[in-house]
Amino acid sequence: WQAAGLPPLGLEHESFDLIYAVSVFTHLADESLPWLIELHRLLKPGGRLIATYMGEWNSEWFAKEPWEPDRIGMNVLFKDRSWDVGGPAVLMSEWWVREHWGRLFQIDEIEPQFHNFAWASMTKRDVKLTSKEVLAPSEDPREIAALKHNIVQLQREVVSELEYEKELGHKRLQDLECHYERLLAQRDQHIAELQRSSSARLRRLARQLLSRMA
Repeated sequence: WQAAGLPPLGLEHESFDLIYAVSVFTHLADESLPWLIELHRLLKPGGRLIATYMGEWNSEWFAKEPWEPDRIGMNVLFKDRSWDVGGPAVLMSEWWVREHWGRLFQIDEIEPQFHNFAWASMTKRDVKLTSKEVLAPSEDPREIAALKHNIVQLQREVVSELEYEKELGHKRLQDLECHYERLLAQRDQHIAELQRSSSARLRRLARQLLSRMA
């Protein structure tokens, strides 16, 4: 079954006992909560969801910074990055998963590190919530701290992207200059060959005229 970018999947409500999502919520930004709600809808009462998320073991690689869970909730990086190069990367803290995913599911167990993912094993709660209700901040002060830090991360991305574009533009300029110099060298070579060819033809003509006059 192939899913579109956004739910629903077009499958019947409460039709699965178990659903697993590996390396899915690790890359979903705005679509994350709608898909979580869709999986909740598809599970039978008491059904189980196993889902992976990224956090402590991925911070150095994606965010280029040490892991500090108190400033990470659900922090989205590279939001507009093409799927051809991996798409967005989403870091989550366990406290955030327990608070927000826990509104839809009973969090039975979280295996904190396996293949550089955290694995959450959850049981469906008998609730019906919207994305806005699942995402609404709790009174935990880490919620605001995480949002503020995500802004810092996004600002850092913009600066990095501008520097990359500047470097890329400089390289393109250098490439154009090299190409122009090659064209000039080819032009000079063609001119020299034409001059040599013309001189040789003139000498042949002069010899032919002299031989006829003799």
